[in-house]
Amino acid sequence: MYSTVQHIISAAVLILVYFEVPVCGQSTVDSNDALGTCLFPSSQPNLDKLSDEVSILATKVDLVQRTINEEISEKLPKVCNISDVIRGLRGAIERQTGDLNRVNTQVTNLLGVIRGQQSVISQQNAALTDVTTQLGNLTITLQEQQTIMAREREDVATLHASVEHLTNVSQGGAEKQDVRSLEEKIDNLTKLIQDLISERKPYTTVSSATNETATPVVKTTTSTITQHINYPSDCGEISGAPTGVYTIRAGTNTSRPFNVTCELGWTVIQAHTYQGNVDFNKSWEEYKNGFGNLTSEFWLGNEKIYRLTSQSQYKLRVEFTKRGQVGWYRVLYDHFFIEDESDNYRLNVSGYDSTSTAGNGLQYDTFPGRHHNGQQFSTYDRDNDQAPGHCAITRAGWWYDNCVSSDLNRANMHWHADGHPVILLGQTRMMLIRKYP
Repeated sequence: MYSTVQHIISAAVLILVYFEVPVCGQSTVDSNDALGTCLFPSSQPNLDKLSDEVSILATKVDLVQRTINEEISEKLPKVCNISDVIRGLRGAIERQTGDLNRVNTQVTNLLGVIRGQQSVISQQNAALTDVTTQLGNLTITLQEQQTIMAREREDVATLHASVEHLTNVSQGGAEKQDVRSLEEKIDNLTKLIQDLISERKPYTTVSSATNETATPVVKTTTSTITQHINYPSDCGEISGAPTGVYTIRAGTNTSRPFNVTCELGWTVIQAHTYQGNVDFNKSWEEYKNGFGNLTSEFWLGNEKIYRLTSQSQYKLRVEFTKRGQVGWYRVLYDHFFIEDESDNYRLNVSGYDSTSTAGNGLQYDTFPGRHHNGQQFSTYDRDNDQAPGHCAITRAGWWYDNCVSSDLNRANMHWHADGHPVILLGQTRMMLIRKYP
């Protein structure tokens, strides 16, 4: 670097000196001295001055060069050390990143285990709740049974008193015959009470479809000993009763009573809420017997619905809300019943009422494969639909064709009527009422 500066300075001096040459008047020069005098008449002082300046400048350049070299020599090790430190830090960061990734994987695995345990705990809590509810229902049922037996004892006492009175006033064969008849009735009633005590069979049973205990609506009579409790056959026979859960006996007098939800004379057979607490994708047996809670979400049971609709003619009312809204829509049908299990509870619905506030979603005529009327019931373990695949396996139990127009049981409930857009549902209810009370 120093030599380069010197070369530059020397070249600059020569150029300056060259342009300071005066023009001589002589055309020829005889000697070297004369030539030098002519060309550079006053250059010597300038050259001395420039030489001094060049020496000073060279000294300064040399001093700068030494200073730069000293600073480089002093700072270069530090720069090398910083590079080593940076490489070390980079390695440590990479190692820490690997450790963090491993810790993150372990935390993720641990969260999965925790979620699994939470699911098991939730299931156990649900089972414990069910057991607790069943125990409470059994206790209430036992109390009701004891109340019924107390009534029967009162009837027996009344009959005994009647027999004693008739015995005292008896004056002929007719009265003695009445006494013998009453005594037989007393014996039958006493035997029935003993059977109740020994078997512990409650009259107001806890339905397999629900954990609710029904309010018994029964009438006792002494005229017929073997059929001493007369249950209503549907909610229409419960006069003036408020909305709630009641016990009915649909079908014949020997049919087993079961619990239903009544609403102003209507017998509710289904209630479902979007993202509710009851999973409606159940098996064939569960849909046959019923499931859920009669005070919130439930399916009454296909066998019970069959028994109801086989004893008389019924109307169907479907109620639902739009998802995210409050107001109820109502769709009415004048005829509704289902066949028995041998025909897979085939649906029979007709007589759409034009006063309904929503379209006819059970008789979709525009496109084939969307007509629910006349279809058999299907569940994920019983395929009775008309589709090449299996409609219920990813939905829920319903009367599918190929596959669905309206479905009130699937998780994503909807109602699709002919000529109307699909309605996504928030809540649904299906209920029946007898056409001819």
